[in-house]
Amino acid sequence: MPFVPLAAPMLDFAVISLAPHRAGLLAPEPFTDGTLYLEPVGDAKDGLWLASSAPARVHRWPGGACGVSGLGMLNDGLFMARAPARPEQIEALSPDQGQYSRFVIRDGEATVQTDVFGFGTVFEYAWDGVAIVSNRAHMVSILLAALGRPPKPDWVYVTASLFSEHGFFAQQNALSRTAVEGVRPSEATDTLLVSAGQLVRRQHPDAGLLTSSDSYGTSLELGVEQIVSSVRAAVTCESVEQTVVDVTAGKDSRLVLGALLGSTGWKDRVSFNTLGAESSPDVRIASTLVDLVGGRFYTGHDESVLRPVTLEWNTDFWLSYYAGEYHRFGAASHSPLGANRTELGVGGACGELFRGFWTEVVQDHIQTSATAAELATRLVSAASQPEWRSHAYLDAVADDLAADLERGAGETLEDMVEDHYLRHRNRSHCGMRGFTLVHERAVWYPLLSSNLFAAARSLDHGERSSNRVIFDVLARLHPALVDVPFGGGYPFGRVQRELRSGPERIVLNIQESASTEAWSDATRRRHVHTSRRRQGPQSLVWAEMAGRIHLQATRALQRVEEIGLSEELAAALQRRMDALFDASARRGYQLAMRILAIDALLAPPPFAAVPGPGLRQD
Repeated sequence: MPFVPLAAPMLDFAVISLAPHRAGLLAPEPFTDGTLYLEPVGDAKDGLWLASSAPARVHRWPGGACGVSGLGMLNDGLFMARAPARPEQIEALSPDQGQYSRFVIRDGEATVQTDVFGFGTVFEYAWDGVAIVSNRAHMVSILLAALGRPPKPDWVYVTASLFSEHGFFAQQNALSRTAVEGVRPSEATDTLLVSAGQLVRRQHPDAGLLTSSDSYGTSLELGVEQIVSSVRAAVTCESVEQTVVDVTAGKDSRLVLGALLGSTGWKDRVSFNTLGAESSPDVRIASTLVDLVGGRFYTGHDESVLRPVTLEWNTDFWLSYYAGEYHRFGAASHSPLGANRTELGVGGACGELFRGFWTEVVQDHIQTSATAAELATRLVSAASQPEWRSHAYLDAVADDLAADLERGAGETLEDMVEDHYLRHRNRSHCGMRGFTLVHERAVWYPLLSSNLFAAARSLDHGERSSNRVIFDVLARLHPALVDVPFGGGYPFGRVQRELRSGPERIVLNIQESASTEAWSDATRRRHVHTSRRRQGPQSLVWAEMAGRIHLQATRALQRVEEIGLSEELAAALQRRMDALFDASARRGYQLAMRILAIDALLAPPPFAAVPGPGLRQD
């Protein structure tokens, strides 16, 4: 599987540090395989190398280099990393309002960090004089093979990935491991220091932002100010021409809409994006909201060409980018391939951080457990497919999960479970937005607010799960937004009247709009605009996709069996995958992608190196 790079504002990078006795593993001059470019940084004795997919977007100076991948807040404005950024810019990015990973190499040492919510993913490896830190797990696998260290399977990860169809394990990586032995996702609250072939972890200087507040009201007010300023930064961003704001029937997009109302002059630059059938709650309620605020639906704006892409390219991209961290599957028949630079999406993800998610899913196991170890054992046992229950690594999965639960800041089991959500599912499901960047546009999440997180964590789990934080924020942004109908019913019935710090629910008797005409007209115009941008015939045949992915995963499973998976488990996995595809392509993809990711990471493409271009800057 080839490495598939991301477009700006993302920058695929890896910092490589070799101990003196490992210096001969890399040639002393820059080289490339045509996709990844490797160059030494600093003095030869430092043994520091930088690999990147877009060397023109790396800032260099004698003895050093730096770069940033993603988006962030800088001096109250939105920063999009489309050009080389200087170290003072990189280091001044807001620690919590951002979706980025960054590196600075100077004085013989590399420092790598992400935003404290971990939306900028980073993976690490350090063993026997070689240290690698990268924001792409696939890149680490490729570099290990190029350094003469062929990736070996991490059987605890493999077991955790394949033993269950429970969403806790089957939808995303649930452990702090990857398919490759020795490679792990880094903690967002860590600063990674790399030098002399070693990796040292220090606590991120802003890790304390993600702790409980002493004053719910104060933190709530500061959080409201944060999300309003974050939305305002998106609307006024000079790097784009149009801001596309997602609106659904849910709570999170309602928060973003409320924050938008705190800005002025937004109507000329903002259009609203709502997907779904015309009769769906999303479309009906979005029509009500857009009409209420005097907005308009998205009809298309960007003119970049939509090129036909094959199923093979779609699969290669998904596996190279998500690399076993997220197990769904999506594809596109035509794509701008990251060329859309005129639009910025604004999404409403991350609201689960303020109300809870996994606790509702695993509540039965929480209620019958006294410790993290007991909870992990119960959950793993209950979630396991029968043929895996006696597997040698299943106890290790439970032990690893227990250690992961205890690693967070939470003291109660509920808080431990929600910390796990923050450090795992939230990073992959919400934070890894490469698919959206490639096929649609870059996306910004204004609800990333350490103050709202601190306010939420000052409440006990019962209050938090009642949607109190969401209610209080909406009431401050615009009280009418509390009363407009939501999909799935009114969500604030459990917010106790005496605990409400905001205005009481105002009774405006606002009904769902009877008309979706504006949405229908905008959708028709958007389809015309999209059709006009398509260049070349469609090569992806949707009706064949499930069968071809099924076959590809079957062949990958055979290769995983060859490297050590037992014949019995491989046969059971094949039967399970066959049954899942028969029942639902979506569920079939979920298992197929886990199998394919393991196979892909353990068999990286060869690095066919040739001399690289001159990459030095003054």
